[in-house]
Amino acid sequence: MRDGMTLEEAHHDGFRLVQQHSLRCVAYLGTLSAADAAAPVPDSDWTVGEVVAHLRSVYERYTIDRRRAPTAGEVSVQNAEDVERLGVDLRAAAESIEAQLAQLAAVVPHVDPTAEFPFHGGRTVTMAGGWGNLLCELLVHGDDIAAATGKPFTLPSADLEIALRYTSPLLDGWLVPSARDLDESWDLAFPFGMIRFSIGDGRFCSGAAADVPRRSTCHRLELDDASAWLLRVPYRRRPPADAVEAHLLAQLLPV
Repeated sequence: MRDGMTLEEAHHDGFRLVQQHSLRCVAYLGTLSAADAAAPVPDSDWTVGEVVAHLRSVYERYTIDRRRAPTAGEVSVQNAEDVERLGVDLRAAAESIEAQLAQLAAVVPHVDPTAEFPFHGGRTVTMAGGWGNLLCELLVHGDDIAAATGKPFTLPSADLEIALRYTSPLLDGWLVPSARDLDESWDLAFPFGMIRFSIGDGRFCSGAAADVPRRSTCHRLELDDASAWLLRVPYRRRPPADAVEAHLLAQLLPV
């Protein structure tokens, strides 16, 4: 994707990325053994099999499961309930992911790119933002599985541009209460362009720097890898790289 992608481009190209990396994930799940499924994920209460069950539940929320947690804190409750309900079954999870992709492929071309759909925490999201979210789920939980099994699963940095442009505004629902008193912005300089995160007037905003006003204090981060950055902020799978990242991370509830 190129700098300055439109919402319509993100709507269509984002789904192609979701299809590509989801099918990679299905093949990856086929390499996992029963011993892998039982392995505990470091720094998590879940096993690999339970992480896979969670991934299955995420895909089903795009099609057959319309429940959304009303607050950020209740997302983890719904996640736990879904993992218990679905159980550990790697083959069933892979088959479900493929089935949800087929359903989406029949629908996506007919959906207005500007249409918005319910998300957790009382937020709404376009399908483009939804694709970015799904790619991030593959990134972070692929990393979880790799940490437990030693079998890597990664996403290219450039393919996560859509998440920075169209999904990150959802972080408004994950601000810690004290963050709503800030007046700061963070300019994230990626190879594909500048993304600005802003906290001011009690809200979190993000998007292309041209579309998001600078705040009274503005930080700048030079970043060459969106995958690595997302694993640090907001997903906390790596420690922050510096004090500026740590300060931004402190404004967000765990995602």
